[in-house]
Amino acid sequence: MKTLFLALILLGLTIASFSQNNFRDVVHLKNGSIIKGNVTEIIPDKHIKIATADGSIFVYEMSEIDKMSKEEGFSSSHQKSTRPADYSAATSMGKIMISGSSELSYSSLLNERKISYYDFFRDTESISEEYDQSGFNFKSSVAYFIYDGLAVGISIDYETLKYDYEDSEEKESSFMIGPSLVYYFGSSNIKPYIFGEYMFGTSKTEQKEGSTTNDFKLDMNGWAMGAGIAFFMNEHLSLDLGMGYSRISAKPESDNINPDIGIEMIAKGFVLDGGISVYF
Repeated sequence: MKTLFLALILLGLTIASFSQNNFRDVVHLKNGSIIKGNVTEIIPDKHIKIATADGSIFVYEMSEIDKMSKEEGFSSSHQKSTRPADYSAATSMGKIMISGSSELSYSSLLNERKISYYDFFRDTESISEEYDQSGFNFKSSVAYFIYDGLAVGISIDYETLKYDYEDSEEKESSFMIGPSLVYYFGSSNIKPYIFGEYMFGTSKTEQKEGSTTNDFKLDMNGWAMGAGIAFFMNEHLSLDLGMGYSRISAKPESDNINPDIGIEMIAKGFVLDGGISVYF
């Protein structure tokens, strides 16, 4: 008899909910739990179904229910707005991503310069120089998701650098372009990701030593790989924070230098990047 009475109450509450959208059902279970939402199905002497604000659906046997009531302060529009966004859609197949990032702080790079001199006897003498590096970097990329979570694209990198040696300095501006690859994990609003890229390009360098100034161009190529976390503000925008290891080498163009002297500059180490990505 009590089960039938509960079923009649639930039926009445469900009918009333169509005319009172600002109320929600409250189910009190015998184990002390309280479930709030909209009752969507009632089968007398068997069970009920209730949908909660986050989109979950629960099924309870009539024997588990102690009592039912209604509570003010709930509407269908509120229920729709509180459902979690589908963040997996941002990185699904067919989507396009445009990203922009810059170095947030001083890069902890280990820099090395090797110079080989060929003397009369064709012997080689190598000189290694360590130097400090500071500068600003901005990177932009456009990528297409060829599979859920996996995107391939093209990255463009513009950078200005300053090298301080013991008795001289260099200023360099560079432009690089190349393919990139990124993979996102999970479907929540916080997505870990891994990335890799290869880039090539040129740079212009100005050397100053005392009152002497020399200008020349460099051919550059390098690669980078790492990981990070994307914090999705919504389904179309994320804030990205990543850390990676990079290696870039640069050599002067053949017409800039004496062919008997070979110079190669190498920059390698860890870099911290932060940026914004847009998905559509």
